[in-house]
Amino acid sequence: MMFEKQLKILFLEDMEADKELAVRELINSGLEFSSIRVETKEELQAQVIKFAPDIIISDYSLPKYNGMQALKFIKENYPSIPFILFTGSINEETAVECMKTGADDYIIKEHLTRLPFAVREVLTKFALRKEKKDAERALIESEDRFRDLVENSSDLICTHDQDGTLLSVNKAAVHVTGYSENELLKMNMLDILVPEYRRIFNAYLKKIYAIGKANGLMAIQTKTGERRIWEYNNTLRTKGVTKPIVRGMVKDITEQKHAEEMRRGSELRFRLVWEKATDGMRLTNEEGIVVLTNNAYCKMVEKPREEIEGKPLSIVYEEARQVEILRKHQERFRS
Repeated sequence: MMFEKQLKILFLEDMEADKELAVRELINSGLEFSSIRVETKEELQAQVIKFAPDIIISDYSLPKYNGMQALKFIKENYPSIPFILFTGSINEETAVECMKTGADDYIIKEHLTRLPFAVREVLTKFALRKEKKDAERALIESEDRFRDLVENSSDLICTHDQDGTLLSVNKAAVHVTGYSENELLKMNMLDILVPEYRRIFNAYLKKIYAIGKANGLMAIQTKTGERRIWEYNNTLRTKGVTKPIVRGMVKDITEQKHAEEMRRGSELRFRLVWEKATDGMRLTNEEGIVVLTNNAYCKMVEKPREEIEGKPLSIVYEEARQVEILRKHQERFRS
């Protein structure tokens, strides 16, 4: 494995000659690194902060300190720093104790040629472990952001299974329906649909499981009996789940529908008054184009509506004036 930066190796070793042998072996293997040597507990504690090593190679026995004590200190306070024990001899029982305490490997000085391999292997293991932790942390953060978006969305977001049983709901769904989250998660979509939409629910399920998506309108009844109109745009999820689930994205358009109905009612009343008026009336836009007339106005200018609307008002008046002149001329001729 190639390392992105020059390594820093801290040796906890009382023998300079042993440290130099280890350094020569690592250099000969192609590793690029800088190193320092410490002998005491105080020096280790100071240099682990100042030097910030990527790995520690420690002798098992030192005059004023020992490798097991150093190992315990590092694992308790700096668990992200790999630790290799480097000893003149070690029995099986001690080796087991070293690994239980958290040593990442141990090297017998008589088998020094294994040191470069052990260093690379341990650093690779730690790098992979860090990548995994970083990926897990990123996934958790992503899930938290997604959960925050879902929970604080003004749209209703939910999931249901292939029978319509609700599996998850957000705060907006709870607020609009009046049911608690626990109540909704014990319900089927059929439980909140109004009767006329219950009859077509099976057709909706068949469509979304056939083509993977469905959209349209549905009407539901809240816990208090209020009827609400929902516009849904749902998709089928099959990847990453043991069973297919439907993801629901819903906008509550009840107020919008009410406003449209009121507008249509107002327009109808306006049309009735407009057409029944005995006075001639017309509307023009800012450019002077006639956009609307009533029957009385058409009679007044003696033209059908299709020959008036869409024309400049000046032309309409001029044509009406010409008709009036012609009629007066014809009356004089007859007399």
